Amino acid sequence: MENLEKLTKIDLNLNNINEIDRLLNQIGPLPIMRTEYHKGKIFDRAVRIKDDEDDFNTRCRLSYAPMEFNTKYLRASTPENTMFYGSVLKDNFTLDDHAHTRITACCETSELLRDNTIKKGERLMIIGTWEVQELITLATIFDPTQEYNIDYLEEIKNSYIIFLKKYPELETKGIEYLKFLAKEFSKDVKDGQNHEYHISSIFSTIISNTGVDGVLYPSVRAAGLGLCVAIQPRVLNKLKLIGVRKCIIKKENGQTIITYLKACDVEDDSKPFKLLEIEEYLKLKRK
Repeated sequence: MENLEKLTKIDLNLNNINEIDRLLNQIGPLPIMRTEYHKGKIFDRAVRIKDDEDDFNTRCRLSYAPMEFNTKYLRASTPENTMFYGSVLKDNFTLDDHAHTRITACCETSELLRDNTIKKGERLMIIGTWEVQELITLATIFDPTQEYNIDYLEEIKNSYIIFLKKYPELETKGIEYLKFLAKEFSKDVKDGQNHEYHISSIFSTIISNTGVDGVLYPSVRAAGLGLCVAIQPRVLNKLKLIGVRKCIIKKENGQTIITYLKACDVEDDSKPFKLLEIEEYLKLKRK
């Protein structure tokens, strides 16, 4: 556990990238639960749009940050390793559930929703709804010692504890490392403090090269009430864009309202799509 102690004491302000990478690569065998998402699973991804920016009309504009714009360390990505970020919609979802994942996606993208000190403002967002087409496997990050309000995390946590009982030689290591990693993934990082993401982002890069397609973790921005994915671009062909929404987020006196402005369903995401005014879209859906 000496390696873990060094990781917990490393000074992230010093940008010790090489040392962090070395220590993470020295962890060795580590029991981590995998989550499998099969065809039909739904993700939502939110992207901020400028007030004077044209509506998006292509799949790539809603996927992941191109390398030339991927210049910062984020929760699960490095400047050398971009990721597709999204929020997860649970199985057998309702309309209310889908609204919740879209809010989670917006929270992860816009400081207006996640920062309680901001009392007033507006943001335009584009939300893409993606459907899994082929099996995607994600390393699942959670704290085995914590209780979660998300049923899935409670289930997988309990399964993890039962699994560890069969391998007592890995029990302490598994719990302590996963607890540490969960803490790194749950940091509420302020703008300009991206060095705080060094451990979680480098770990995501390493684990994504060991047979999984990315990571799954609780949403920090949505106060742990949602689940987020970070998926390697190399497997983005396993996802299909099936719907797009444009909305405006308005916040006043601490109250937030999300209003949909435009929408469209996407039948073939290899072709450009066109957003319709929300009234026109709803009229077509009722036919």
